[in-house]
Amino acid sequence: MFMKRKRIPSQLILILVLCLTIATLCPAVFAVEGEQDAAGQNQNGDLNEFVEQEDPEVVAQSYIDATANQSAAAIAPVEVTMNQSSIVNVPTQSAAPGKTCYSMAALEIIGSDAYCLKIRNDGSLGQYAVLQKIKNFTTKTPVMTSYPLKNSDGSVCETTGHLNGMTLSNGKLIIATMKKPGQGSQVFEVSLTGTIERKFVMKNVSIGTTTYIDLDVRSISSYAPGKFLMRGFGTEKRLDEYPEYKELFAVISLQANGEISVEKVFSVPRIRDYLRQDIYYHGATQKLYVVNSKYNDPNHARANQIQVVDLSDNIQHNKSYSPERIIHSDAGLATTTMYAIQDMCITPNGTIYVCANWRPNGVENDAIFRLY
Repeated sequence: MFMKRKRIPSQLILILVLCLTIATLCPAVFAVEGEQDAAGQNQNGDLNEFVEQEDPEVVAQSYIDATANQSAAAIAPVEVTMNQSSIVNVPTQSAAPGKTCYSMAALEIIGSDAYCLKIRNDGSLGQYAVLQKIKNFTTKTPVMTSYPLKNSDGSVCETTGHLNGMTLSNGKLIIATMKKPGQGSQVFEVSLTGTIERKFVMKNVSIGTTTYIDLDVRSISSYAPGKFLMRGFGTEKRLDEYPEYKELFAVISLQANGEISVEKVFSVPRIRDYLRQDIYYHGATQKLYVVNSKYNDPNHARANQIQVVDLSDNIQHNKSYSPERIIHSDAGLATTTMYAIQDMCITPNGTIYVCANWRPNGVENDAIFRLY
C-alpha cells in the first residue's frame, strides 16, 4: 500500500530559491564593502566607485612573469677559473730623476702593440706616470719605448693623480685620474707618446630627482662613439632622502668645453674585500668586465675576480646589474707574494690579456698575462 505524497506549494519553492540566492550573494557583497571600508577608497583613489575585477588568467600570468623575473635576478653567476701565462714583463721606468714609476696601473692593446701605465704616488710631493709602448708584445723580441706623461708644454706632469684606468678613443688614450672635483681633472686625453692634450672635469650632476655630488672617475672604457663607461665614487642625493656615498657606474661623454656630462647611472654589486680596478667593455658581445683584486689576503694580493655583466638592454638608468659570470684568476704558486690584476683587454680573436702587479718570489716583476 503506497502513501500519497503531498505536493509542495509553488510559493514555498520560490521562497527557498530566493533565500539561497541571497545567501550566495551576500558574502561577496560584504567582502567588497569590507575592502573599501578598510582601504577607505578604491585603487583609483575615488570613494564608492565600482572596482572592476581583474581577469584571473591575466593575474596568474602576471604572477608567473614576476616570479620568473625574480628567479632570474636571484640566479647565482656562473663561476669559472682561468689560468694565466706570463707574456712579457714590464720593467720599472723613471718619469724624472729620482721618480721611479714602479706600480702597474692600466693596459690598452692596439693591434700587435701593448700600452701600459706605470705610476708613482708620492702624495703631496707629486704623482708621476710613464706610458710604456711594447711593440709586438706577444713575440720573443718585443721592443719597449717609455714616455713620461708630459704637460702640453713638454714638462713632466707632477700631478697626474692615481691613474687607474685607460681606454682608446679616436687614436688617443683616455685616462682616469681618480681625482675628486676640486683636486684637478678627472680625465686626461693623452697622445700615444705621452703628452696630455686635453683635461676634463666632473661637476655635480642632476638626473631627474637625483643629484650626484663629488663624482670621481676611477675606471673608464670606450662604450659607443663619443661615449664612455666609468666606475667611480660619489654622493647620491635622492629627493627627500639622506645622501649616500656609494660606488656608481655611469655612461659619460667628454664635452668640447672640458666638462664631463653624465647620461645614465647604474650599479654592479661590489665584491667585499676586493680593490676596484679598471673596467673593460667588449662591444661585440655587449659585456662589461669589472676587474677586482683582493687586498686583505694574508699573502698580500693573490686573488682576483672579474665580474662579467650583460649590458645588451642599452643600459637602463638606476638599474642594478648582477653579473652573469665571475672569472677567478689566482696566483698558482705559494711563493708569489702578489698577483693583482689592474686592467684587461680582449683581442679580436677573443684572447683575454691582463696586466698585473706581480711579485714572484717576493721580487717586483710586473707583467702582461694571457688568461686561458
